[in-house]
Amino acid sequence: PWTVLPVGIKFAPQNNTFVSLNHFLNVVYCPGTWDGEACDGELAFLSINLEGSLDADVQLPTVAINSPIAPKLGEKVTLTAAAQQGTYPLSENGGFLWMVLDRPAGSGVWFSADKQLTTPPEITFVPDVAGSYTIGVAVQSFDPSSLAEAWSLQATSTFEISAE
Repeated sequence: PWTVLPVGIKFAPQNNTFVSLNHFLNVVYCPGTWDGEACDGELAFLSINLEGSLDADVQLPTVAINSPIAPKLGEKVTLTAAAQQGTYPLSENGGFLWMVLDRPAGSGVWFSADKQLTTPPEITFVPDVAGSYTIGVAVQSFDPSSLAEAWSLQATSTFEISAE
């Protein structure tokens, strides 16, 4: 028994001084119909950019991502991120959040929940279809004394995979 439910996202800053932020909600859904417990076609993956606010006194961490050099179809691609902490230290428990933001039609590349959040600043995957891929990464900083956290704005890498 599947049903459609509305999803509400609320950003609740601690005071009235705000700065804007972007963050992404990754959604996996069945664009067709359900056949028992399975989708009758390919699952679809979508990243939704959420916009909100954050206490202006908190400096966000920053992150940058490399672009692969001459990536090839069917071969491993490793992307590496570099981060700097903001107000809080960088998280030691899986602080890099990786997302597939765009991929060629027919590609099954995506990062499952168990591989999406990494402690080392890298992710590896194998492109399965020729075309353009866009991968995003954000980094988390965390203050263990106050349990406050902050996420960087997302950095992206877009690259082409050729059929040869």
